[in-house]
Amino acid sequence: MVQIGLRVPPDVLHAYLRALHYGEAPQTGLGGEVDGSIPALPWNLPLLKGASIVGVYWGEFAKREPKANAQALAELAHWYTQGKVKPVIDQRLPMQHLPQAFARMGSRQVMGKLVMVNA
Repeated sequence: MVQIGLRVPPDVLHAYLRALHYGEAPQTGLGGEVDGSIPALPWNLPLLKGASIVGVYWGEFAKREPKANAQALAELAHWYTQGKVKPVIDQRLPMQHLPQAFARMGSRQVMGKLVMVNA
């Protein structure tokens, strides 16, 4: 399954769907934060490419499928140790700046992870 965050710009999502060859990515998962409007998708493209699009709500998945969720997180941690995935760190802040961190997150200024450190 190819997973795409909902914050991907619609033109990038459309380009991804257009670039697929028939059956190349049979299932695409859409997940992430919805901060207003969900991008409109050209529904004819998955049909023509033999693909399906599945909405993913990780919180509900974790609650209903705790063993599968634990296995997925363990695999993700393994990929991290192998260097296959690298989280985007927006900023590192000392713990005393926690109120500023919450303000940045609340105003959607964070792109990636905001890491709090004990200094």
